[in-house]
Amino acid sequence: MRTPNLLQEDHFTYKKSPNASHNSASIGMQGFGHIKAAALDNSHIVQTPTWGSAGGVAFNNLNDIGQQNVNKISQIVIRHGVVIDNIAATYQRSGGLAPVTLENGGTGGNVTTINLSGDEFVIAVTAAQRFVSTGYGPTSVQNLRIFILNKSTNVTRIEGPFAPGSGTEFVATGTVVAFAGNIATVGTRFIQALSFFISPTPIPV
Repeated sequence: MRTPNLLQEDHFTYKKSPNASHNSASIGMQGFGHIKAAALDNSHIVQTPTWGSAGGVAFNNLNDIGQQNVNKISQIVIRHGVVIDNIAATYQRSGGLAPVTLENGGTGGNVTTINLSGDEFVIAVTAAQRFVSTGYGPTSVQNLRIFILNKSTNVTRIEGPFAPGSGTEFVATGTVVAFAGNIATVGTRFIQALSFFISPTPIPV
């Protein structure tokens, strides 16, 4: 998998990696260096392609929050096992509005909580889409990694991989401000597709 680069024009990519595993996919960090803070421009938030299966129940956190109110993600709670079962994100909102937590998915898997300080921002997400033949049915999301940059220290930490596996890998880089996707209507109502809303400005102040 290639190194995500926050300063590139193409924020979205994918590649076929049928032999990849959670130990073999390696992300270099040189693409995360020398990032300057910039104001979050809500008018230019863009959505990545949706990776995974169509159908199921769609969710769109940006619509629920309101694009004019989006600020940053302060917590992500992931339920994961063989696949990504559930993602709950807590969003800080502008205009004096209270934070809101939006949860999407089922109740299966183990729970991991990721807290972000006021100086930390999600700057990239990588994962793999694949068909799981263990009764899950449609395409699922596996091998999820979340890259979090502390703008004060310029240090990036990587959370994951969650639901280690292989498949068609995808990368989204930029300041991730909201999640979207599809939830399966079979089995444990796992996440069968993911998409991300990103700001073209690297890091909000």
